Amino acid sequence: MSGWSQIHRGAAVTGAALALGALLTACETPLERAWTVSQREHVAQSIANPEAGQHNQEAPRPDGVSTDSALTKYRTTEAEVGRQAPLQIINNIGGGGGGS
Repeated sequence: MSGWSQIHRGAAVTGAALALGALLTACETPLERAWTVSQREHVAQSIANPEAGQHNQEAPRPDGVSTDSALTKYRTTEAEVGRQAPLQIINNIGGGGGGS
């Protein structure tokens, strides 16, 4: 076998890999298709009703009582979750010999 046949074989393998890569990158993934559909629907809705969302009322701001109640509930729930027993850690240090 001469050196030229190995070069030609390498070039053929490289060309096949590049062709396969080009085919795979040209395929549209389901995520890309879903994004395209979503974008089209968003543009269609924006054209149908350009003033949508401009007259929304502002959400009520929390007062001191509701904020305090939410923080208290969060802190009590957080304390219950944090009281788990620690995991037992087993360290196996040593040589693998075992025979005499």
